[in-house]
Amino acid sequence: MPINTAVSNGQTNGNAAENRRLHQASLAGLNLTAGNTLLLRWVDSDSSGNDYGLAIDDFSITASSTAITAVPTPALLPGLLGFGLRLLHRRRKLHKVG
Repeated sequence: MPINTAVSNGQTNGNAAENRRLHQASLAGLNLTAGNTLLLRWVDSDSSGNDYGLAIDDFSITASSTAITAVPTPALLPGLLGFGLRLLHRRRKLHKVG
């Protein structure tokens, strides 16, 4: 997002209303996990004459997240385990009789 400022020979009061700009942006689909870094960078184009002293004031980031639902244990797993144990028990019982 380019920012154009007037070249002046003196100091600029960044708190004056005419020297303040509000910029807002949303980054959809950005996935930052714990330990990741978000890097913000700007470039000075080295314009002729006096260079600007750029600064960022009153900066904030608001993160939002979607709830991560845990993967449920399949309901069939306990039933299959019980069925397998029953077959094993029955097979052992038949081998003792035969």
